[in-house]
Amino acid sequence: MVVLLYLSGQAFGSWDGRCGNMSANNRMTGGDIADRGKWPWMVKLHTCKDTFKPETCNFTCGGSLISDRYILTAAHCVQTGQLMTATFGDYDSVADESTKITAQIEMNFNHHEYDIRHNFLNDIALLRIKTPLDLNDEHKRFEPICLPRPDLPTHLGEKCVLTGWGQTESKKLSSVLRQIDLPITYDYRCEEKFPCHYNRDTKFCTENLHGIKSACFGDSGGPLTCQLGNNGWVVRGVAAHIDKLDCTGNINAFTRVAPYTEWIAGVTGQRLSLV
Repeated sequence: MVVLLYLSGQAFGSWDGRCGNMSANNRMTGGDIADRGKWPWMVKLHTCKDTFKPETCNFTCGGSLISDRYILTAAHCVQTGQLMTATFGDYDSVADESTKITAQIEMNFNHHEYDIRHNFLNDIALLRIKTPLDLNDEHKRFEPICLPRPDLPTHLGEKCVLTGWGQTESKKLSSVLRQIDLPITYDYRCEEKFPCHYNRDTKFCTENLHGIKSACFGDSGGPLTCQLGNNGWVVRGVAAHIDKLDCTGNINAFTRVAPYTEWIAGVTGQRLSLV
């Protein structure tokens, strides 16, 4: 069941509230190159020097589209005052693709209790693009990911999917969008690996039990999405703790999205699609 949460009278005009519908088949293959257009909420974030010209911008993190104007990412990906752009529909970064568009970030919102000095608590952020997308017409090839209800629990063994352009075995950033299956595991696994940065109230842990492929540098801020029956896909987590030195490590920590749903709604002032 999809529920629309209202916090203001702001109307959409360019989005009817649809969310979490995959654009291609549902076949899952861990660590593989994703099918083109399969993850329509995936966003590629860049930080820029002085101007928004493409030649001054560098890839920094992943993110996920949650409405016609807002992107969800990690707070450690965002610096106050930093110029940023967001690219939608980017599948192959070295190809000239007519399906992708780039928008300027107008404003960023790190969680007000984000604490980089103590355990990276509340490592979650929102970005607002300057011009809203027309998701009902011109930009209907993109679709926001559903947000979880505040009381939606995570389940041990629940299989979810991380998508991003992070480093591969070659130690280079991937030029094409990739995906990997990451089941949710016991909290103590991340408490052992990230003893100073893991808080089970605001984060959860994943472990790839069937291989050494994992999240890597460049995957930060990207969404961990899970399928909920026939209700489509929901963003369970935001990539928070990525081992930059050992990308073969199979344990990663994600910021839980569910506890922040009301904060997200308050910042955006929009109705949000929850499942």
